[in-house]
Amino acid sequence: MPSYLLTPERGHLYWAQVPYLPERPLDVRERISQGEVRATLTFKTRPVLIVQNRQDNVHPAYPFVLVAAVHSLKPGELDKLRRINHPTDFLLSPAECGLNRPSVVFLSQLLTLHKNLLQDHIGALPPARIAELNVRLAMALGLVEGHS
Repeated sequence: MPSYLLTPERGHLYWAQVPYLPERPLDVRERISQGEVRATLTFKTRPVLIVQNRQDNVHPAYPFVLVAAVHSLKPGELDKLRRINHPTDFLLSPAECGLNRPSVVFLSQLLTLHKNLLQDHIGALPPARIAELNVRLAMALGLVEGHS
């Protein structure tokens, strides 16, 4: 389905073209301080989790969607994240959402994308996990207090 026909839902995962800065941020900051203000911004295909409300998602005049990037985990990283247990880290298992590897969504790192950048649908979280997403997202936005 073409991306302009999508009605993304909260808790669904999509492949998307996400802005990506291929340089280290400190390198860019150093060049800016020297008077050079160019930074190379490209797009990288990666999974994203829709976190925006349904009302904005279905509104035809609103072409943007609020997402959080999904990061696949390397061996050992899942155990480390579980030990840290940061309240705004949202862990995903492959079985529950259609991904190939265990992953994490850092809900403190949200992005606004044009809906045209959404590509293929990957999967959707079950209702219980969407409820957990809502709590962790509220913590990330400071709407409720979090516990570690």
